[in-house]
Amino acid sequence: MKTDRQKGILTLLLLVLSTSCQKKALFNAAMLSGKPMEQVDVIAKIGNWYTSDPIEIYNVDLDANMMYMNISWNGSCYEHEQFDFIGLEGVEIEKEPPVRTVKLLLKHVDDTCTMRKEKTIGINIRELTIEKLQDVETDLNILGWRKKVRYVYVE
Repeated sequence: MKTDRQKGILTLLLLVLSTSCQKKALFNAAMLSGKPMEQVDVIAKIGNWYTSDPIEIYNVDLDANMMYMNISWNGSCYEHEQFDFIGLEGVEIEKEPPVRTVKLLLKHVDDTCTMRKEKTIGINIRELTIEKLQDVETDLNILGWRKKVRYVYVE
């Protein structure tokens, strides 16, 4: 039978472990042992941009027709933010492969309570391809990211 001291130490240890694991860590999709995350937060579309709150992009990974972005932003203390990933209709077709300029947008929410947030967002990017055919390549020029990302369409 455990003594009161052992029970107290065990309780303290469990308390420390549970509070130290509360913050979600950002992760890299490529570190998932090759398994797709299946997390779809946004479906990309072609259209016009609107005024967005600033978003910082820390990492971009592709897995077939999914893009995973590690991002942070100053957002509402509540969970009602809406993201859009919009590609411009015009494509630089004279380049090989063609280039589409895209942007991750955050609709502004008037809220008196704001906090710094971090998240890995999953984006279905099928609509951003130049042509919906197997292995067609399109470079995505993501505003706010340091380099173009080569997207190869998967049927």
